[in-house]
Amino acid sequence: DETFVSIGKYEVDILVQACLTDGITLLDVGSGYGRLAYALINMGPKVDYTGVDILRKHITWCQDEISSRNPNFVFNHVDIRNDRYNPNGALDAKTDCFISTGETFDFSCLFSVFTHMYEEEIENYLRTIWDALEDTGVCIATFFLWNENRIPQIITGESGTDLPMRHKLNDHTIYHNEADPLHAICYEQDFIWGLAKKVGFEASIVEYGAWAGIEKSSSFQDVVRLSKP
Repeated sequence: DETFVSIGKYEVDILVQACLTDGITLLDVGSGYGRLAYALINMGPKVDYTGVDILRKHITWCQDEISSRNPNFVFNHVDIRNDRYNPNGALDAKTDCFISTGETFDFSCLFSVFTHMYEEEIENYLRTIWDALEDTGVCIATFFLWNENRIPQIITGESGTDLPMRHKLNDHTIYHNEADPLHAICYEQDFIWGLAKKVGFEASIVEYGAWAGIEKSSSFQDVVRLSKP
């Protein structure tokens, strides 16, 4: 709770740097209990906002406490299955859509979403977002990424990271918690770049996060910009 406002403000700053401005339509995937929405209302550009989340109680609270006072902030529940957060969800993250057909947006963001999803699920989400974005649309997403420079330290924990990624799922995926892979899952950067290209996005680093214990950063997770070429 003590970081609700400060992290929300940081997320707004990241989106503004990526050209979020007044009048933009924004899709916030994994909107949670309204941290970004609250920050936008109080200190951000005036946008038309749609938040989606797989946890009904978060969405209900946001509808009652935010949408009721701010009609341009809409929150929708989608009962998508996630092994960690919503294991009994009715919809499959690998195939099902989390927005209504025909909805379009200028901008999308996913903060701390792909850090808790498997690769097939990420691909489906990216494809859905690609279809929903306007031609000049931008998506900002956070990941845990590894590359040749990071891999030795984050596996051993010698960098001082609180999230050593000691367990291997496949050649491009490692994770932190042996009993719970989606607690924090980390992908090879080149693999994510290839996945983005497969869908149609170009991917670039905005900021490496401090999670790895290597780079100094105001972000904990790695921030990635996905844009339509």
